[in-house]
Amino acid sequence: MPALTEEDARMRKFEEKIRDGTPALGTMIKGGPHLIDYIAQAGFDFVIPDLMLSGIDWDTLAHMTRACHAENMGCLPRLQAYPFAGGGDDNRLVADAARALYLKVDGISMSVKSAGEVRQVVGVHGDWHRGVAPTGPEHVKQLDAESRQRTLIMASIESKASVEQADEIIDVENLTGIFIAWHDFTRSVG
Repeated sequence: MPALTEEDARMRKFEEKIRDGTPALGTMIKGGPHLIDYIAQAGFDFVIPDLMLSGIDWDTLAHMTRACHAENMGCLPRLQAYPFAGGGDDNRLVADAARALYLKVDGISMSVKSAGEVRQVVGVHGDWHRGVAPTGPEHVKQLDAESRQRTLIMASIESKASVEQADEIIDVENLTGIFIAWHDFTRSVG
């Protein structure tokens, strides 16, 4: 296995903080990469670029991710979703998760409607498509293994449907953790 790059070592520190239960300070952000320097100077460990309810697009996310990594911060974008609408699962979430991970984010967060949506998304946690050109079959296997270990997937419980399925969502294998979106959560439960 090749030696860790300096970037890998920095990100591993952030990931270990999250996985070990050590408090990590993060904030949702609706602006662009120009804000990352200031957020880093304030001592934050990660940002959550909001693709759900802001003007952040994929190109801006790529720049924000690079800015975060330059500042030794994690980048966990909130994917676009609308779990409050009726109907079935949002199958776009898994494609958007794969796309975000290809842009080398450290993980993803998403507002979900159901455990089924979460199960679809955690399926990408072991996928090698992470913006690295593999050099052969063994390298693909290595990338798969690394992505299984290092991908953070966070579900946000805030809609009535997700509140009703909270226990099932929490039990989804390979889900790293959950967020409770208090405003929408309290509105959903009355």
